[in-house]
Order: sequence, then structure tokens, then C-alpha cells
Amino acid sequence: MYLLVEAANNVIIPQIYEYEDFYTCRRKFKNFVYCVSDTTLQPNTSSNLWKRILQLQSNRRNFPHDQLERGLCLNEYYDDVTLNNDTYKLLDIYISSKIYNQYGLNSHSKINSCWTTTHFAQHRTFGECFFVFISLLLILTTSFATWKELNNSATDSIIIKSFSLRRNLQWLWVASKPNSLRYLEGLRALGTLTILIVHSQLPIIRMPVWNTEDLESQANHVMFPLINSANTHMIQFFFTLGGMVFGISCLTHFERFPEFKIMYFLKKILRRLIR
Repeated sequence: MYLLVEAANNVIIPQIYEYEDFYTCRRKFKNFVYCVSDTTLQPNTSSNLWKRILQLQSNRRNFPHDQLERGLCLNEYYDDVTLNNDTYKLLDIYISSKIYNQYGLNSHSKINSCWTTTHFAQHRTFGECFFVFISLLLILTTSFATWKELNNSATDSIIIKSFSLRRNLQWLWVASKPNSLRYLEGLRALGTLTILIVHSQLPIIRMPVWNTEDLESQANHVMFPLINSANTHMIQFFFTLGGMVFGISCLTHFERFPEFKIMYFLKKILRRLIR
């Protein structure tokens, strides 16, 4: 087990995330019970460890060191254990005893989530079914729009314009007009990709990791505020470009057709949302 040692204060900081292997528990026990708990350390002003934890938590870029996560295979510690209303008591008793013996601090644990054999026998969830439905709907809509385009039917439909592979691929290869804003569209696309890449890394910050001290060291680096703020600036850049493209496009249309029609405005918003 890895522990973060603070040599200067001669104390050992508890590891925030500590998980026993789930797959080993599942293979070893037929009726396994694996639980993840949220454990809160209780204050103890006479403890050097608690003073060090308070010192670390005074910096908001650090992890909350008084909040621990523990993943346990309860079958390793209790015979014939089952998931019921008493499970949280067994979990709390074991973790509280272990933490007190290791660090001399009292604690309180509550169950975050538990898994048993029955959880893996469940049917598809609503979210999974909805995801499959949306995926199939997009594939069928794209196929239908492309087929309609190839047969030269209903070519002015918003569905054809938005989903036809033939039409959209042609637009990608057609040279832009001198007064076109395609370069802004390109910058907006690059901004979108950057935002997606950055956001895909965010879950790593909150998922259980072994090297919390390394992440804290990075977060306290002098360059971190600049890098972190770049994400916010990129989002603002994306919305600004989107507003510019949308506004200029509307103004160009109004120059050609001075009469303002609310349906044109609503259709343009709908078309942009679909794309």
C-alpha cells in the first residue's frame, strides 16, 4: 500500500483512494459483495496528522485529505455476508477500526455504492437503450437523407441539407467565395475540438488515482492558473465566433430580403443546432 510521507512533519498522510481488486473479489467468491465507501476523518486537534491535513486543505487546489474512499471485498472479512441494511454497519466498523489503528484518528463511513452478482444479471438500463435509439436514429436519418439526395427528391428539405452525406461532402470540397466566412467556421471547429479534448481529461481529476500528490504538485505549479484559464477562454472564444458567424449570416440575408420574418430566424437556429 502506497502512503504519502511528510518527512518534515514526521507524519504519514492517508491515501485518499484505496481499492481492493474488484475482479479478484468477483472471481474468488460466488456471492461476492464489493462496496465503495466515503469515509470522513473526525477532527483531533492534538494529532500532528490532523494538523497537517488542515494545512494541506488550506490550499483549495489540494485534494480534501479528510475525505477518503475505500473499496472493499466484504467477503474477505465477513463470512456469508449479503447486501442488506446491516452492510453499512459492517463496512463502517471495519474501516473505522483500521484507520484508527493506522493513524490514530476516528472516522465515519457511509456506503457510496455496492455490487453483487445480481447487479450483473440486470437488463439494459434506460440510458443504454436511449443511446442505442439515438445512434440508430442518426444513422437512419443520414442514410435516408443521402438516398433522397441521390434520387433528386425533396432536395430543399432541411433534413437533406443537414444530414445528406453527398451534399455536405460537396460543401467541404467547394472553394469558398471571396466574402465567405469559412475561415471563421474553421476556427470555430478547431475551438470545438479543443474544448472536447480538454473536457475529456476532466474526469481523470476526480476518478480514483494512486498519485494524488503528483496531481497536487501539478495544480500548485506556477503555470497551472494560466493553463487552466485557457480552457475558459477557449469556451468564450467558441461562443464569440459562433455568435459572429450567426449574426453576419443573418445580416447578409436581411440585406437581400429587407422584410424580417421570424420563421427564417427560427429555422436558422434549428438548422445550426441540428448541424
